[in-house]
Amino acid sequence: MLGLPKTTEFNKRIPKQKFYDNLAVTPALKKVFTDQIKTICWRNKIADSTTNLASGTAVTELEVFEVKLNSQTLDDSFLRQMDKEIPYHILFMLEYEGKYKAVIGYKEESGGNTAFKV
Repeated sequence: MLGLPKTTEFNKRIPKQKFYDNLAVTPALKKVFTDQIKTICWRNKIADSTTNLASGTAVTELEVFEVKLNSQTLDDSFLRQMDKEIPYHILFMLEYEGKYKAVIGYKEESGGNTAFKV
């Protein structure tokens, strides 16, 4: 998809239930998951362990998530919640009918490794 090195490939489908179990998913956000999202796949992990790159001071790794959509649009609350609660920087590749849109948010640590200011 992005032409990243094979060593960064992860290619693990993440069941929606994992998000329901591990993130603060409100009923409204659960509706976004069910109505707007087909599947979520963790495609790549770009880190010092998967590349010949040293970790940065602010960014130690970057995850690439492919989100297959049921329609052209996705509620921003989904992306904000994922970015807020997952303690890594994430590049979201949103796919609908073979077309992709790349989305990444600015985030910085806020009180340790478990919370981020998005």
